[in-house]
Amino acid sequence: MYWEAGAGPDLLLLHGDAGSPLDWIPVMPQLATTHHVVALDLPGFGRTGSLNELSPQRYATFVEAFVAAMGMRRYALVGHSFGGMIAVHVARSARQDVDRLVLVAPGGLGRAVNPVQILAVSPVLRRTAFGLSLLPGASVINTLLSALGTTYRPWNIPPQWYANHIERERDPRFVSTSLAVIADALTPFGQRYDLRPELPHLHMPALVVWGVGDLLVPAWQAAAASLLPRGTRRLLAAGHSPQLDIADDFLAVVHPFLTGDRERT
Repeated sequence: MYWEAGAGPDLLLLHGDAGSPLDWIPVMPQLATTHHVVALDLPGFGRTGSLNELSPQRYATFVEAFVAAMGMRRYALVGHSFGGMIAVHVARSARQDVDRLVLVAPGGLGRAVNPVQILAVSPVLRRTAFGLSLLPGASVINTLLSALGTTYRPWNIPPQWYANHIERERDPRFVSTSLAVIADALTPFGQRYDLRPELPHLHMPALVVWGVGDLLVPAWQAAAASLLPRGTRRLLAAGHSPQLDIADDFLAVVHPFLTGDRERT
C-alpha cells in the first residue's frame, strides 16, 4: 500500500492486472491536495499475499475487507483496467459508502479485447510465457513492452515506475498472478465478465475515462457509461493507462470530478 496523507475525504486507487500502486504515482501528489489517497497493492502483485481465487468478485471481497479494516467511510473509488472491474463490484456491494466512482479503461464493459491477450487462455502458452518471463533480462524487456503497450508516451512515465516494475517482473508470483488473472478474465471469444447489467444499479456520480488509442481494450466500450444513472465519460488522447501517459490531462478531468466540480457530456 502507498498513500499520500493529504487532508480531506478518503480516495482509494485500484491498479490493474500486471500493475502496482506506482501506476498512480504521477497523479497522487495532486490528488492528495484534496483527498487522503490510498493506493492498494492488490493480492499477488507485490507486498500483499495471494488469493485462492482470482476473479474480480473475489478481489472485490478483499478490497471491502481492507476498507473495513481501515475504517474508510464515504470514500471515492478509482479503478483502472482489472481494477475497474473490481471497483464496479465494490461499488455495487458498498454503494452507500462509495461517494464517487471513476473507471479508467475498465474491463467488463464489452466482449472485445486485443486478440493477443486471448493467448493467455491457453495453459500451454501461459506456461511458456511464464518460463520466458523468468529468463535473464526478461524483466527489463517485459517492463518496456508494458510501457509501450499501455501508453503513447513512455518517456512520461517516472523512472521510479520503471525500477519498481522491473523488480516486480523478477518475482515469479507477480508473473504467475498476472497471467492467471488475464486467463480468468478472458475466453477464446473475448472477455468473460460482462458488468454492464450492474451499471444501472450504481447511483453515485460516476466517470468513465478512456484513452482513444487503447491497444488492449477498445475505447468505444466507454459508451457503456450511458448505463450509469449519474454517469459521464471522457475520452483522452492516450493509451490504456492515461494516468501514466498524460497525467496532467488525466488530472484535469478526474480531479474536478472528485472534488465535485463536474461537467456533464
